[in-house]
Amino acid sequence: MLSAWKWVFLAALVFCAGCNRVTLNDERTVEVAVGTARPFIVEAAKKDQKIKVEVSSPGVPVSVYVCLEKDREAVEECIEAQRQSDKILATMEKTERGTLEATIPANNVAMILLTNASAKTANVRVRTTN
Repeated sequence: MLSAWKWVFLAALVFCAGCNRVTLNDERTVEVAVGTARPFIVEAAKKDQKIKVEVSSPGVPVSVYVCLEKDREAVEECIEAQRQSDKILATMEKTERGTLEATIPANNVAMILLTNASAKTANVRVRTTN
């Protein structure tokens, strides 16, 4: 039987077929339902790029992870098992507001993953810059 987080990430994988794509210098507010994950894809650049992700989720803590899209499955397994991984480029857990930075290697698609393990839906403002 699959654990609750397996279902969340399975749903995220299916959802990712129509993943939101973000550009740097983008700002949007998204809804992250209880017990779900919300992925965003950052397109590859021809050279290493440093990205900054700012989140604000008043009243509902969320977790934010940045990884390479090719490492998505391994990262999801680590998140579910609550283990650290060198495949997670940056993380911020259970926060209502914060900023994290990550360096994305050249020619790699990155993924920003928002998760909500709280008891109510989160309205999260996400801002990506370089």
